[in-house]
Amino acid sequence: MSDSGESGPPAIGITPKPVDFSSPSTAAIEFEEFSLIGPGGHASSQHVQPEHMEAFNRYLFENYNVQVNSLLGIFIVLFCGDYSPPKDELPFSIAGCIAIWKTVDDLDDGYDFWPFVDNVGPAGAEPLDPNILSDVEKGEISNEVLFYLAKNVFTECEGLSVCGHGRTLVVEFPKISAQDFAKRRKTLPRAITNLPFKLEFRNGPLELHNPPLEFRIPAPERNDSLEFHNDPPYHEMVAGWGLPEDEEQLE
Repeated sequence: MSDSGESGPPAIGITPKPVDFSSPSTAAIEFEEFSLIGPGGHASSQHVQPEHMEAFNRYLFENYNVQVNSLLGIFIVLFCGDYSPPKDELPFSIAGCIAIWKTVDDLDDGYDFWPFVDNVGPAGAEPLDPNILSDVEKGEISNEVLFYLAKNVFTECEGLSVCGHGRTLVVEFPKISAQDFAKRRKTLPRAITNLPFKLEFRNGPLELHNPPLEFRIPAPERNDSLEFHNDPPYHEMVAGWGLPEDEEQLE
């Protein structure tokens, strides 16, 4: 209210969409006005109006006692105060980002958050045939590139999944013991030269919410089929504090 008695401009708010909390592990809070996932597929506030971000932070505080939040990759890490709603009332995702719920005590202790779904390889970069690179445009990966990788690079894989809004390539190997998989991982490349994707490796097939799969292409030199998944939803998203040890198998 101004000195003249006239009201100022109304505060800009945000409108949450209806949420189904019957299954908290998949509950998603979305807003009519914006998503935190930007055009490049990563979480960012740069494309969101400042007024909407202010309303978003206020929403988090009033509903979940969130004191601080941080955007990392496709994740939003939320640090709650000395109280927060029960776990079955905490959503799996907020504004397009997978929610990682922590406390301000974690923040006070310092945190080194490294989100991962599976494992990364320690070996050097794997070169890719320059001819196949012509199929990689604007961060998109075609079935031809996936087929090439399956036939020439990851010859023992059972599936290749493009995940995380097209930014991560998950290579699925046949299920073996955790110890044997730790040994296998030491031989796998950390990256593919000039391929703009993060590489991750999975011991066993990636579990999906909604089969059948969008892509299913015959595997080279085998009678079975190789599965190509296009941005599938994860059955379970794993996130950890710090990097995994070589001998550990993440469940």
